[in-house]
Amino acid sequence: MECSACHPYALLDPDHVFHLMVSPLYLKTVNGTVTCLECHRKSIRYTTAILYDSIYRDSIGVERSTLDFASSRALIPGTLSRVDTLIQHHPIPSGRETDSANGMREWITGLAHMNGRVDVDFDSAVTNLARFQGARASYNPKLETCSAVSCHGRDGPYRFQACRKGLPELKGYTESLSPCE
Repeated sequence: MECSACHPYALLDPDHVFHLMVSPLYLKTVNGTVTCLECHRKSIRYTTAILYDSIYRDSIGVERSTLDFASSRALIPGTLSRVDTLIQHHPIPSGRETDSANGMREWITGLAHMNGRVDVDFDSAVTNLARFQGARASYNPKLETCSAVSCHGRDGPYRFQACRKGLPELKGYTESLSPCE
C-alpha cells in the first residue's frame, strides 16, 4: 500500500513542508538526513547504523570531520586527533520509486502508524540532554509545540502559526514573534 492511499503524501502542512522539503537538514549527531523518523519514531521502522567519524586538527587548531566533508576527504588538512563513534537510526525505505514530483521517499511503517492517531514520539537522537539540562525532546499536542529538540537553534518551544486555532508562531522564545491578528 502506498502512503497516499490513506493521506496526502508528502504531507503539505507547514510543519512537514518546512522540515522535509524547504529546509532539509543533515545532522550527523542526530540521524543524518532528517526524515519522518525524527518525530515519529514508533511509526517508522528503522535500522541502527554505526558510523566512524575521523576528526582532524590543522596547524591553527581547527577541527574537521570526515563526515562533514565526505565528498572531499582527501582535502582535509591536519593530524588525526580522534575517531568518534556515532550511532544513527535510519528509516527502512519501502522499495518503491521516489516520487519525482516531490522527491519524497516512502518508508516502511510500524504498527503504531496504523493506530488512527498522529503519534509524535521523538527519536532518542533528537534529544541533547546536556544542552537542555536533562530535558528530553517533547511535543505538547494541546499547544502544538515541540521543545528540547537538538536541531532547533533556541531552547524554548517552537510552533508554526495556526491563527484559526488562536496559536501564534513561536521560535524558541516565550513571546510570539508573529501574533495572530
